[in-house]
Amino acid sequence: MSTTGMSQSAPPEPKALPNVSFLEAVLHRRSVYALTKNSPVPDSTIVQLAHDIVRHVPSSFNSQSSRIVVLLGDEHDKWWDMALEEHLKAAGDDEGKKERTKPRIVGFKAAYGTVSFALLLIVHIGFLCGSAM
Repeated sequence: MSTTGMSQSAPPEPKALPNVSFLEAVLHRRSVYALTKNSPVPDSTIVQLAHDIVRHVPSSFNSQSSRIVVLLGDEHDKWWDMALEEHLKAAGDDEGKKERTKPRIVGFKAAYGTVSFALLLIVHIGFLCGSAM
């Protein structure tokens, strides 16, 4: 393609790097499995934050196709009760598998809530349990 007669401009200057504190937070993050039913953040803030993150997270072709399930309180407990029930069924007679996984599921249930990126199937289950985004 000819550029005759068209003005050529220099490419835009690269933007400054974002605040290093975000990278530091990522590098120093840790998983906490001593979960409790207490939250210093109101439910409405948790739901709004999850909504904003899903809405603004990059996606291929900017399709914003990610879905998220937010379960709090009784809905969260029901979710993990169902997860444990399904795990025990799937483990069948394998007592070792049941005993290795059951404490983790019970530990997740001990948390205040569940926020999970989800497949369509999980979103439907979320609707059965309560709140889904």
